[in-house]
Amino acid sequence: MFEQLIEPGEVDAIDLAELRSQLWDVPVEGPPPEHEEATMARVLAEAAARVWDEVPDEVFASGPPAEDVFSAADEARWREREAAAFALWEQEYATTDGMLQRVVRSRADAARSNGSELRGMAEFAMARAQQAAVAVAEAAAEGASREELEAVIEAAEASAAAELGAVLHLSPAAARARSDFASGLLRRLPETLKALEAGVITERMAKVLWEETRDLNVADAARIERDCLERAKNSTPASFGRHVRKRVEQLDPAAARKRHERARTERRVSMSPAGDGMAWISLLLPAARRPWRSTG
Repeated sequence: MFEQLIEPGEVDAIDLAELRSQLWDVPVEGPPPEHEEATMARVLAEAAARVWDEVPDEVFASGPPAEDVFSAADEARWREREAAAFALWEQEYATTDGMLQRVVRSRADAARSNGSELRGMAEFAMARAQQAAVAVAEAAAEGASREELEAVIEAAEASAAAELGAVLHLSPAAARARSDFASGLLRRLPETLKALEAGVITERMAKVLWEETRDLNVADAARIERDCLERAKNSTPASFGRHVRKRVEQLDPAAARKRHERARTERRVSMSPAGDGMAWISLLLPAARRPWRSTG
């Protein structure tokens, strides 16, 4: 869970004084400007389109108006606003184009929400990693063995995963996997995380980019991000994945071999219920060794 946050070798070279002076720097910048602008535009548009049953108190600085202040012109103005709001509703909910726009906007809203959640998870994991690093440094100063230091880190990871799982209603394993993804975006693909927070790309696109660049060093991952991120806005996940994979193989041919070697360690046979007294049996194994021929 912390492997995206603490590079190999950092534990051995740890220094308590450096830790206390923020060895691991957590970005503290706010959401992207385009996110704030888009959110403000939505809020203003919805406020302007709201149907008022009566004149709201907030439009008058000194409180509710007296009857003689609310003139016929005021009433006409609010009736026009109600008509505009109804026209907007009719366009969005009673036409297919409006429905599609609502779907697009909802997806962007979901992406912004997911981006905010992932940033929060990554920053939480970073804070817990810093605490774990301090505990490791203190244990090392007391002469703890390498195995004991690793046990301290594992216990901290398990505790952080359990905390996240409890608030997100996920198993600790699922919470750890999602935290790894969040931390990878924060530390290795910051522009991808910003694009997700802005609602420009979906979480699935962000995950494709993260998974395909996991075996690259930070500099090469940033290069792939610069080259490919714009394409994510107008591609399907499958075509985007193929494009990123091709760029990764061009940049670092060894990365594909690393992915295959890691995938081999995850080969397995599993069974899951399918309902109606049936079950699915799934095999994950190297394609070259499949025991049957495809007929489809």
